[in-house]
Amino acid sequence: MDRICLFTNDVETTSIWFNKLRDKTGHKVLNEGMPILLKIYEKYDIKSTFFFTGHIAKLFPGIVKMILKNGHEVASHGKSHLKNDGFDVMSYQKQLDHLIYTKKLLEDISGHEVISFRAPALRVNKFTSRALIDSGYKIDSSIASQRFDFFMS
Repeated sequence: MDRICLFTNDVETTSIWFNKLRDKTGHKVLNEGMPILLKIYEKYDIKSTFFFTGHIAKLFPGIVKMILKNGHEVASHGKSHLKNDGFDVMSYQKQLDHLIYTKKLLEDISGHEVISFRAPALRVNKFTSRALIDSGYKIDSSIASQRFDFFMS
């Protein structure tokens, strides 16, 4: 019997340890966390979707390129986890601008079309679905039974 499990990962500069955004966290992701995770995924032949904030992708494009070797999906996690970049507080136009910017950034780095999105802290509003459609996304992974706000609250 085949068993199916969906794996996703948010890749960002959020430090749970320090409860804030830290660019130093990106160094740890690049040099420590991501290589270990990818070795585990490779060992068990796991394919995953990696949701990157534009901020970490721009700072450390090597992280984006790192996941492509084993056929993982590059996806968008918005520009950043800054409170004012929350999709629940943005107008339609600002969301559209953020989505187009991050989609292009990730596609330029990866060389692959980006079709999947997950909102930072899973926060969306009434404009998000339309902005996603209008910016060319096909999959939204922002709905969950709970939000993960951390310091965004």
